[in-house]
Amino acid sequence: MNIVLIGKCLELYSRHYGAVTDHEGHKVELHEALKEIRSMVDDLVSRAHPLPAELEDIDAESRIYLLALCNTSREIKNDDVHKATRGILEPEDLLKAELMIKGRAKRGRTYEVKQPTERYLDLLEKFQRDGHTPQMGLFSAAMQPPASHQVTFIDYVHFLMGLAEAGENLLPWLERWRGMTPQIRAACEYLR
Repeated sequence: MNIVLIGKCLELYSRHYGAVTDHEGHKVELHEALKEIRSMVDDLVSRAHPLPAELEDIDAESRIYLLALCNTSREIKNDDVHKATRGILEPEDLLKAELMIKGRAKRGRTYEVKQPTERYLDLLEKFQRDGHTPQMGLFSAAMQPPASHQVTFIDYVHFLMGLAEAGENLLPWLERWRGMTPQIRAACEYLR
């Protein structure tokens, strides 16, 4: 079933190859189109633990994290990661997104899923480096800088979880990301 749906989507994409653009007017390359198509097909076919509607437009790395990595134990088998990412992205993309690291046990045949508290300091640095520091002011909500392409949706959620775990004030960050409140709330409820 998945292959048929992916084939039909690719047929439509190929008819308009070169003219397919994203919401910002940039051309959608085949690699990105495949990620999105596979993600949409998985949403249509897989109804075991579907993501809430608020999360249907999140990036592929965050989607894989929520659907396959968040409810596993700290260690996940190499084969399980490949099954979850097949056709959407490569396991290396999850390594680059710093959502997991190569496992040390079993001669590297596993990955270790990084927990929000482990990622907290790195995410703090990432958000500060990308100009995401919370600044309260008259126009703070209107002047929010666009998220860097290196920041995934799950980074926001993990950062807030790390802040809460450290006993820090979440309010300035939540105010800063006010437009993402429905998605962040849905992700937290899904993770719970």
